[in-house]
This record gives sequence, structure tokens and C-alpha cells, in this order.
Amino acid sequence: MDDIIDQLRKELRYISVKSLEFYKFTAGPPTGSPVEVQILGKYFDELKELAELLKEELAKMPGVFDIRDNFTPGKKEMKIIVDEDKASLLGLDIHQIAFAVRNAFEGRVATVFREADEEIDVIVKFREDARQSLSDIENMKIVNRAGQLIPFREVASIKIEQGYSTIHRYERDRSITISADVDEKVNSAVVINQELQRIFPDISRSYAGYKLHLGGQFEEFKTAFSSLFQLFAIGVLLIYLILATQFRSFFQPFIIMFTIPFAFIGAMIGLFIIQSHFSITTLFAIVALAGVAVNDAIVLISFVNNSRAKGDSRWKSLILAGRTRLRPVILTSITTIFGLLPMAIGISGKSEVWAPMASTIIWGLAFATVMTLFAIPSLYAIMDDIKKKILREKFMTPEGKLVRPRREKEELD
Repeated sequence: MDDIIDQLRKELRYISVKSLEFYKFTAGPPTGSPVEVQILGKYFDELKELAELLKEELAKMPGVFDIRDNFTPGKKEMKIIVDEDKASLLGLDIHQIAFAVRNAFEGRVATVFREADEEIDVIVKFREDARQSLSDIENMKIVNRAGQLIPFREVASIKIEQGYSTIHRYERDRSITISADVDEKVNSAVVINQELQRIFPDISRSYAGYKLHLGGQFEEFKTAFSSLFQLFAIGVLLIYLILATQFRSFFQPFIIMFTIPFAFIGAMIGLFIIQSHFSITTLFAIVALAGVAVNDAIVLISFVNNSRAKGDSRWKSLILAGRTRLRPVILTSITTIFGLLPMAIGISGKSEVWAPMASTIIWGLAFATVMTLFAIPSLYAIMDDIKKKILREKFMTPEGKLVRPRREKEELD
């Protein structure tokens, strides 16, 4: 798709058009433009000036193209400017003047003519030949409170200005949105948005009260990161509670959950190797990894606990677990990895949404599996030593006697 757009852009650059934009619709998040900033303020004239300044700065940045804004001028419109002080001296106010102009050109229902069951509004307004030009408005007379006829030109003037086809707002402020696309091979949307944040205070120094709001993919990413971080924390807490209930231990769930950082490290290494960007779908995959990566460690720790319950020593149990559960651990991971592999490499067509997610899970799970086989037994032994030390300090007398019941003695043994 990018190649087609590049080719079209080259072939169409010599065609004389007012504006030419290319849009690439994606199937999933993020759906906004790589660069999408809103300038917020009170007056459109100053907003437009600020927008042009920002567009000039964007044009200087490498990798930025198709710079545009959503400000569209409307038709020209006539504005009546009232001299309020003079109008007040002559017995008129803004409401009376506006009412008189509207009645003269739009008309007013004076009465209703009834014929049988039909009612017809009788509208009174100026004759058609008396409402054809601006001079007709300037020459009209308005009745004041004293019944005097005051010429329009004595209390008001007419000004022709450019109107607005649409007034965009954000949080009740008028806004102009500037959008642009970014060549990810040359630059990053995050870097460009951060640069705009940095330079905007200098650009807007002469425009007091005007603000900049970052939207598009940048805003989507920040919102998703915040939400997914909360969901990830809840997920990890639920995993810990389930494991603590299953293994009846406060320490062993921490050993199992050590595989989660290993999975994250593997995911980052994988993204670096395949040259894929960190995106919202990658965040989804990392949250999913938190639940998938612990499976292998559960298999190992469960076997160790069963072996020790039969009377085997700690080291014997760990060696047996590594030797006996090696095949189940590897098969558990391989089935998941090969199930996601077609999606990651795009056998029937590569998806920009699902391929990074599948690749993240594959690399994270592969690295976590290898680290599980080596690190989890070591962590188990370390945590077991720490637990024994705590029990000794808490329940042993200086003479070496156990002052607690049999369960603590069995733990120490």
C-alpha cells in the first residue's frame, strides 16, 4: 500500500490541483494520523497564523509529508457593525436594528388570512426591487422608540468578511487541527510530537492564551498505555492470588511470576531483531504474555513440590524436575509458538495489526521458556534458603531448639 501511494504521489505531482491528500485506512489501532495536533484559542485569524507557523516547522522536519489542516473557509458573509453609543443617543439598540433588518429582508408574519379550513400567513417585507443590494440596507430607515425614522447609515455600517464553513471546537475552545504523515524509516511520530511540544511555547509567545493539544496516534498510545498498565497490574494481582491459593505459599508465586520480566525482555529483543515499532497492538501482546509465560514455571514448580512431598531433598527434586519436565515445558511453548507463526510471518497475507502482536508473543515466550529452564530452579533454591533463614531467625532459640510446632520444623528440615 505504501509503495502504491508513493508511486501515485510521484505521478500526480505535476497535476495542478488545490490540494491532494492520500489516506491509508487501517484495520486496527492506532487509527489516527501519526501527527495530529490541535491549536486552541479564541480567534480564527490568530489560530490560522499559528497553524501556518507550525506547518512551516513541520515541513523542516525530516520524514514528514502530506501536511494539512482542517480549516476550510466558508462563503463571504455580511456583518452589520452597530455604533452602540450613537444608536443609544438616537433611541435605538442592537436588538431593534437587527430586528428591523431581518423584517425588511426576511419578512414578518403580520396576520393570518383564513379561508374555510385553510390558514395563510401574511408576511410583510420590502418589495423585491428594494432588497437587491447593500445600498438598500444602508438607505433603509428604522423606527425608534419615539416613532422617528432614523437612517440605517447613521447608526451602523456594513462589512464583508470571509465566513467559516465549519467551526471546530475542543473542550469549548475553537480549534484548528494540523495533520501529517511520517516516514517511519526516516523519523518517528513520537519524536516529532515531542519536538512540536518543545517549540510551541516559542512560536506562541506572541499569542497569549493559545494552547496546543496532541492527538492522533500519540494520544491513542498514551491513553492505551495508561489503561493497559492498570489492566496489567490487575492481571498480575489475580495471577498471584490464584497461584498463592494453588500452591498454598506466599513465596512460590513470586518465583513463577519472575518469568514475566523474562518474557518482556524477549519481546523487546524480538521487536529489535525484526525491526518492528512499539505499538498499541504490541502492548496488547505484552499483557497477554503475562498470563502465557507463567505456564512453564507452574509445570516445574508443581513437580518440585510433589517430589519434595514424597520425601526427596530440594536439590534432587530440582534436578528431577529439570530432567523429567523438560519435554512438557518445551512442547507447551512450541505448540503456542508454531500456532502463532503463520500469523507472524504472514503466510496468507501479512497484517499490520496482528503480525506484530503474534511476533511479540513468539519472541517473549521463546525467551521466557529458555530462562525458565535455567533461572526458575535457581530462584527456587534462593527463595528456599531465604525462607529457611527467616524461619530460623524467628523460631529458633540461641541454643538451636525449635520453639514452634512440627510444621515449621518440617520446613527447616
